[in-house]
Amino acid sequence: METCAHGEPPASALTLNCGLFINSFISFSIVAFAVPLLIRAINRLHPAPAATSSEPTTKECPYCAFQITLRCRRCPHCTARLGRDLTAL
Repeated sequence: METCAHGEPPASALTLNCGLFINSFISFSIVAFAVPLLIRAINRLHPAPAATSSEPTTKECPYCAFQITLRCRRCPHCTARLGRDLTAL
């Protein structure tokens, strides 16, 4: 096999870069193993969500049976007016 003056094979020569592939595979494997461990460690730092109260936070629209929050004055699905104070709308 011919080589150039500085020791590299000519451009037309086929090279098999197994070392680059193995290095890339090992690097990927290390990162693929480390990322889930890092995510678990970060999730442990966050406190657990507070216990929810037993009070309902939604109600059903009497016109279309769509679940809406208790604070809604209008149903976002059928736009029906809800609640006691309809004159303020």
